[in-house]
Amino acid sequence: MPTRFDMAQDRALLAIERVRGEGFIVKPQMLPAGDVNGRRVPDPGRPETPFTGVFTAPHASTYPDSADGHASSRAPRTSASKPQVALRSVALSLDVQQHDQIIRVETGETFSVSVSADDGLGRVILSLNG
Repeated sequence: MPTRFDMAQDRALLAIERVRGEGFIVKPQMLPAGDVNGRRVPDPGRPETPFTGVFTAPHASTYPDSADGHASSRAPRTSASKPQVALRSVALSLDVQQHDQIIRVETGETFSVSVSADDGLGRVILSLNG
């Protein structure tokens, strides 16, 4: 049974998703049987799955400096050298693996997952290659 903290944390992550989230589709990929150097193909054992996540472009802040527009050293920021997508751990029923494709629905951009890691706060961070 989830603790009160877990429930509050999930509500906070849902609120962030509602405000900053956008649609993505994960397309699982695999290597052809017996060909380690082959081009990756869709994995028939894992279906395409839509999800909502928060996209961070390279060298972009996910939060403004402050509400009034003036710089604030206390404003929380996230900066990334690669594009990233953050999503709630429970939002995706599929285990995203390295080299799976992620499609950003809003722009049609396609990315490849380089690293999928749990941040320890109820989210999965997908680092992407362009």
